[in-house]
Amino acid sequence: MFKRPREPVSSPVKRSKQSVFCPHCKEQVANRTFIEHKRRFFEKKSNSWRDARDLQFARLNVPVINEDSSDSSEDERNGNDQATENIGNVIMQDTRMEKNSSAEKGSIEQQITEIVQDAGNISEEYHSTDTFMADSKLTARTEELLMQCLLKLDDIHVITDDQRAMRKNAVVYIQNCCEKLPNGFQDELCEDEAHNNETEHGTETESSNDEGEEKAASDIDSDIEEWPACDREELRKDLIRSAGFASREICRLPQQDTAVQSFTGLITWFMYFLLFWKCCNFISETSINTLIMFLYKFFQVISAENYLVARLATIFPTSLYALRQALKIDRDDFDRYVTCPNPVCTHLYKLEDCIGVNSKGERYAKTCSNAPFLKGKYRKACGHRLLKKVLLKDGSVQFTPHKVYCYRSIINSLEGILMREGIEQHCDHWKHRHINEAEYADVYDGQIWKDFQEYNGKEFLKGENGFAFMLNIDWFQPFDRRKDISIGVIYMVLMNLPRELRFKRENMLLVSILPALEKEPTHLNSFLGPIITDLKQLWSGVNIQTYRNPNGVAVRGALLCAAADVPAARKLCGFLGHAASYGCSKCLKKFPGNVKDGMDYSGFNKYEWPIRTHRKHVRVINYLKSCKTKTARARAESKYGYRYTALLELEYYDAVRFHVIDPMHNLFLGIAKKTFKKWISLELLGKTNMEILQARIGEINVSTDIGRLPGNISANYGGFTADQWKNWTLVYSLYALKDILPPQHYKCWHTFVVACRKIVKPHITYSEAKTADILFTKFGKQFEELYGANAVTPNMHLACHLFECIEEYGSLYGFWLFSFERYNGLMSSVNTNNRNIEIQLMREFVTLDSLFNMRTFLPTNGTAEFDPFVAMCSARN
Repeated sequence: MFKRPREPVSSPVKRSKQSVFCPHCKEQVANRTFIEHKRRFFEKKSNSWRDARDLQFARLNVPVINEDSSDSSEDERNGNDQATENIGNVIMQDTRMEKNSSAEKGSIEQQITEIVQDAGNISEEYHSTDTFMADSKLTARTEELLMQCLLKLDDIHVITDDQRAMRKNAVVYIQNCCEKLPNGFQDELCEDEAHNNETEHGTETESSNDEGEEKAASDIDSDIEEWPACDREELRKDLIRSAGFASREICRLPQQDTAVQSFTGLITWFMYFLLFWKCCNFISETSINTLIMFLYKFFQVISAENYLVARLATIFPTSLYALRQALKIDRDDFDRYVTCPNPVCTHLYKLEDCIGVNSKGERYAKTCSNAPFLKGKYRKACGHRLLKKVLLKDGSVQFTPHKVYCYRSIINSLEGILMREGIEQHCDHWKHRHINEAEYADVYDGQIWKDFQEYNGKEFLKGENGFAFMLNIDWFQPFDRRKDISIGVIYMVLMNLPRELRFKRENMLLVSILPALEKEPTHLNSFLGPIITDLKQLWSGVNIQTYRNPNGVAVRGALLCAAADVPAARKLCGFLGHAASYGCSKCLKKFPGNVKDGMDYSGFNKYEWPIRTHRKHVRVINYLKSCKTKTARARAESKYGYRYTALLELEYYDAVRFHVIDPMHNLFLGIAKKTFKKWISLELLGKTNMEILQARIGEINVSTDIGRLPGNISANYGGFTADQWKNWTLVYSLYALKDILPPQHYKCWHTFVVACRKIVKPHITYSEAKTADILFTKFGKQFEELYGANAVTPNMHLACHLFECIEEYGSLYGFWLFSFERYNGLMSSVNTNNRNIEIQLMREFVTLDSLFNMRTFLPTNGTAEFDPFVAMCSARN
């Protein structure tokens, strides 16, 4: 038994304040009763000493020992000190461990005993001082010495269960010594914690006497959500970006040479693959935590029989949290913005700007103050609530945003990719390719890429370290059984990479995740703000580390392509929706009609369509900015067919040329699907014909890379994917529909299929692209004659502009959205807890991205044996 310090003798102390605020129970407590109040509270809370210790560590600028995690239970967290410290010391500092001998056991036990004796002497000396209650400096010094004793205990690498129990008893003894310290010093801790509680979830701004603020504070008190499974630390991690690790430090593990170091490298590979396998196969954190805990206990049980297993048991993590810490995975390496939940507004705020103090000294959540117009009813502030109150499992009430916008820096993401071995060589590969002038094989053959070889007389793409980006935005439903929640995602890819690498998961940049609103936002300018800031910096040039230049090199970047489906492209690039009179984003053809009676998209005399130009677009936008009311702006937008987009803040961005019409949505999910439904509605494909159609499809033998269509096409065609509609159009349809459709209808469809076959291939020529353009125009005229002007869709008009996109960006394979659509499906497969979905999705993506970046710096031993398994997992993505 360790000797416990005697109880302190109370002595009268003068207080400058009559009461002190207790941050634990949120009450004002009299100074004379605070010691007893603290003692009673600590008896009810098992983690009270840890809270006080963490505060003391923060005051002393000592690194806090991570014992808590949002991913671990209380039982798991008890072992995180040992596991995390051991892993970090063994892997990152190459600590050698000799064989488990009796001499080493005695040495460890002796170290623990000496530390306990030192702590006892410190406590004895402190309590022997008659005036210790009045000497705050002595109290602080004593607390600091006891904290140092705890740190020494944490540095000891225990091996056996007896040593582990001995160290645990020693920690409990020093904890008791800390808890016996008087109230004088604890007053400082409570004041520090009160300040921390205010700054953890938002910094308080200046108080206001406005009645509206007091009303907002009282209104939000009446609506408090209960989050019984969430604590304050977990909420803090959700809302505040961690300091994290620099991207170049995430994975730079030491190379292994000796036998012991080689074994450590193999363990690093094991932990890496475990986390990589979890991310690639969408294993829930609860499941992987259970597996890690079982492996840890299993290695402990068999460690007595084998030295290497004993070493493995010493360094193996006890939880998923400890595993991430060991590999230095910072999954919170992104920014969070509070988003106004009004779909018309969607203004962004920093969390600290959303909390105020009213005249009574009460904290309250501010409302949206965005007022986009100077006159009219929209000159007033939006007024929607930005934060809500939640009741956590510890009984505390905290503010949390209604909606969160997650943004990851483009510059940091680019640096992570360029730190991988071989990426820079792949980005320069296009400079050494040879292709004929009238052929299109990739984006490098388009006019946009050629125009940006130089810009304003300075080298850009043809120079060193000039990079071009393609941006995509889309919405998807994260839950299979809920259709009322839709989340937006913004991706980017490096156009410098060859097409076979460009759209791979490891080279994809997830820039941001838009929160689920009541409906899709009317514009994207607020969400584009952080993106524009990064793109402006890249255009001017930033210094980042690359694999070939570890000390840093100046790089430049530009957004040269925006690809999305029709609704998203119009919001992103500054055009009206397809139901407007000027519903085309490539020309100014006016479509008569209205939403109620239907729009008329007929008319395929292409040479009569006025073209859009960037100069006119900018001129109209400048006029729109001068409109002082929403009505005046809407009238001008409808009149001229243009709309403001934040992308125009980029000096080089051409809204007309830099956006493409996606062939996947246009040709296959649009025209092919619409035409098939038209045949069914006109009963051209009845039950008998559908049976014949299905039999003919079954007779066709295709290669395995094409794939077969689902059976019973009459019942399943509505659920065809884009790839299945492509296969139907290009492979199956002409043979299956022969002599089933009337001749005129079959001839019309034949025109469309031939046009698609001309351009839907990796390598095309100018003559093929021009022929397809003529055929699409012919198909539109035939469709209009057969089914009427009201049956013509906007996709049939847009197909006539695909030739312009090919001229600007080359082959369709270089910019269509099949890969982005697939990643939306993968994102929806991620397991979440239905709370802060956007944050959880971003964390999962950042974790996997960090693992991809790690591969270059993993230990060399084991690479040849383990790389095939990593490739097998990544193939799923």
